[in-house]
Amino acid sequence: MAPKKAEAPAAPPVDTNPFGAFINVRVEACSLFLDGEAPQSHLVLAYHSDWAPIAGNPATCGEDGLYHFNFQKSFRREPTPEALIQLINSSVKLMVHSSAANAPIASAELDMLPLALGEQSWQLESLPLQPTAGSQVISGQLRGISVALMLRAAPEGYVPPAAPTTAASRPSSALPDAAAAAAAAAATAAASQDPVPWQYVSTEEAEGCNVIELAVKGCSPLPPGLQTADSAAKEGKNPGRLGVTLGLSLPEGPQVLDSSGAVQAEGGLVFGARVRVRMSAKQCQALLYHLEDGLPLAVEVARYVHHEQLFDPAWEHYHAAASLQAGSQLLQAGAAYFEEQVELSGFTGSSFLPAYTPPAGKPKPVEEAPAAGAPNPWQQAGTRVSLAVTLARPLMPAWQPPPQPAVPLTQLVNSHPGLKPYKQPTDATDAFRKMVGDMLVALRGMALEGAVAAGTGGRQGVVTSAKALAAELHLTGKYMEMRHALKHAAAAVAREQFSKARDAGVGDQPDAPSRTDKVRMHAELFAHLAGQVNTAAAVQLPTSSADQTKADAQRLAKLAAECELQGQLARAEVLHQHRIVLLGSEAAPAWQEYGAMCARAGRLGRAEECLRRFRDDSEQVTAQASLAALLLHRGRYEDELHLEEAEAVAKQVAGPLLQGAGEGGVPASDAGPGARLGWPLLVLLHAAQGDQKHAAHIAAVACVTDLERHDMELGLPPSEANPYFALAGFLLNLGLPALALEALERVTSLDTSAAALKFEVSLGIAKAQSMMGPEHSKVAQEQLKAAALLAPPGGVQVESLLGDIQHKAGRHADAVHAYRAAVAKDPSACSLQLFLNLAAAYLNLRHVDYAMDIYTQACAHTPCAAAWLGLGATHLAQDELPAAELAVAEASRLDPENPNVWATQALIQLKSGRRDEAGTALKGALRFGAPDAMLLEQLAQEYGRLVDLGTMDGGESAVMSGASRLVDNLMVLLQGQKVPA
Repeated sequence: MAPKKAEAPAAPPVDTNPFGAFINVRVEACSLFLDGEAPQSHLVLAYHSDWAPIAGNPATCGEDGLYHFNFQKSFRREPTPEALIQLINSSVKLMVHSSAANAPIASAELDMLPLALGEQSWQLESLPLQPTAGSQVISGQLRGISVALMLRAAPEGYVPPAAPTTAASRPSSALPDAAAAAAAAAATAAASQDPVPWQYVSTEEAEGCNVIELAVKGCSPLPPGLQTADSAAKEGKNPGRLGVTLGLSLPEGPQVLDSSGAVQAEGGLVFGARVRVRMSAKQCQALLYHLEDGLPLAVEVARYVHHEQLFDPAWEHYHAAASLQAGSQLLQAGAAYFEEQVELSGFTGSSFLPAYTPPAGKPKPVEEAPAAGAPNPWQQAGTRVSLAVTLARPLMPAWQPPPQPAVPLTQLVNSHPGLKPYKQPTDATDAFRKMVGDMLVALRGMALEGAVAAGTGGRQGVVTSAKALAAELHLTGKYMEMRHALKHAAAAVAREQFSKARDAGVGDQPDAPSRTDKVRMHAELFAHLAGQVNTAAAVQLPTSSADQTKADAQRLAKLAAECELQGQLARAEVLHQHRIVLLGSEAAPAWQEYGAMCARAGRLGRAEECLRRFRDDSEQVTAQASLAALLLHRGRYEDELHLEEAEAVAKQVAGPLLQGAGEGGVPASDAGPGARLGWPLLVLLHAAQGDQKHAAHIAAVACVTDLERHDMELGLPPSEANPYFALAGFLLNLGLPALALEALERVTSLDTSAAALKFEVSLGIAKAQSMMGPEHSKVAQEQLKAAALLAPPGGVQVESLLGDIQHKAGRHADAVHAYRAAVAKDPSACSLQLFLNLAAAYLNLRHVDYAMDIYTQACAHTPCAAAWLGLGATHLAQDELPAAELAVAEASRLDPENPNVWATQALIQLKSGRRDEAGTALKGALRFGAPDAMLLEQLAQEYGRLVDLGTMDGGESAVMSGASRLVDNLMVLLQGQKVPA
């Protein structure tokens, strides 16, 4: 009897479940380079499942050489995290089949990784095809690929059709007939609905998430016992197998486990292609901090015997470990891959690998149990494992130029209708008139300066006495200088008008001008001079109103803050002093801000002097609280004698005792205006004084608690209701970080769920640590890590402060990354200091063009002299002189007495060939103070370059003199002395 023919395997069924996550794949066309005729072909989509692959319609090669498949099919997966992990770890193939033979001739793998990063759809312009062995395809590619994820949710009570592998074991529906019919009707209705766009990872979860991929490149040599155990596991009626699992441990998870290791017959150990695991934003942050701390990544290896009758008595013996040190490469900008080969050693400690579970019953050992103390077989064999780790996104973003400013420079400059465009003199007469105008501007400036020097202040003190002004001109020698300049300008007009007498000058020579001509020319010049003087004298400077005085004071305060941000403390102090003079009797707030600036600059004696004038002024609570804080600081760290006065001032600020401190106290609602600063100050002060103030300390603590409870009952947020937190911010503004830390340590909110307050406290501690010097920067960064875990979404405080810490430490690349992260989150929330520091970091990294873009953004975001001057300097560095002049002109309008603005103007004019104007600007720079050493050095180099050219006319000696004086001033400045006027 003939044997039965083997039955052909049944074709896999088609997935008919209408509910779930559907991955819609579209392919427009395909190009094939063939060794022979182009066959009719069709596209097949195969995915990791027990369901049948999905085939498209056949197509022939068109005249353009393309197969226009217009393939658009969907395959279904469950909408679960487990299905997502399976998708990114499995193979989704697009195979080109020969339609005649229905056999693949080329294929390409479609990576589903974007789904784990929160993508709902993505497109690929092309995808290369890999020819199938034995086919006539040489090369090819798919074109116009797009992928979209959709969802059709199953109605409640729906029972999906049985999967091929579980059809026999799937239980039947337990629903009653009526309920089953209703569920079927609901399912039919729901199945008719179109699926909607969907994401496996929500947009919120996708921000900051990542995917880590582990690939084992090699593992050799192997322990001899491993091959023996593998052979034993494969024997018997029911053969099993021996597998090797390798794991990579990440801080705060997830653990990356590759269980695909299999021993080969020839003695090798082979793992699968890759293992991918998704990481949340928090886990990515933990990995970043772990690597920044210089810690290695742990690797473990163990073998597992999978057999029904055999167990492994040597599982612990074959448990090994290693450390990856090359993970620090991921801290480089744009790095997302590293590879390292490590040697395995014996494992000790707590394992993250799954524990080995022997089979039930009475299994036999796969090998003899190792003797106690036997060496680790992996280590004894010298096994080395080669691993490759890849991230879908780099931990540190790749270096990219900042985005282009939304507004060009020319649109940022405001129009000023009162200003006239500069007109270069075209002849000697124009030059004379310009000189007259410049002299009158200078005279009016001298008159105004005379008023300020006399102590009358502002614009009210205009010098009206012509004698006083004339005396000033004679004493300073400026009268003779003006007279000499006008004489030469008039002579130039004469030489130009009477060209025939250029050499003869005046006299009775035949070609000399007549007396009438000379009188006419003199009358014209004098009439212009007299008319301009009379016009200038007739125009009275407007009397300053209260509003104008307030505006001027605000402008000075803003300029002082800008100077302090840039480290120009001397000029910031001068601006504060001018503001005090301007405000006169209403200068109390200005004195307080001046004192705070001195305190931040470390000039505590000067700060105390500023604040002490309000020692007994009960209306100036802020100034008194600042004085008490300064005295407390000096008492703690300089001389204890200051503590007694600090206590007296703090009591004055705090006001009367509150009810929380005992009988006779006033309600918290009647607390004085300084109670929320005075009482926590007294708590710190009494704590410093020790046991002798124990009772007073308890009373002060009770008053603080009373104030907090009252403000919480009023509905104030915890960060505003907590007096210790308010005091900490106050102390940080005074530059007293050590005391601020003490205040922050005492912050306890009545609302224990106030995560926002915990974040603010953590951020405040980090800021205080960063202010205490470079030696505390590491502690500050550690504190920032804790704050980052509590940070509200979209906030920029953590990134901004981290950038400040890196900037101060000179780690400019790290500062750029931190600042850029803040700007990317919310540019409107970024401070002026952030933009200025970011631009400075770019300049230190020699990216002038990037710095220029940041300065332009700063000018649009927060227009100020510092931003405009920085923008002008970057344009100047790029030799873009018109743009540089435009930007510096805006800086001059906002801060006309800034020596750096004048010096930059001088440099621009020198490079533009306007040497006379450069000299005037340089005098202005030295008149208002000493410019930065770098600017002076650039000016000296430019003067030296002009001298070396040797192509100048009679003004060369003046240029030489200017260069010499400039270099001298530069040397004086570098030695820390005052530049002579």
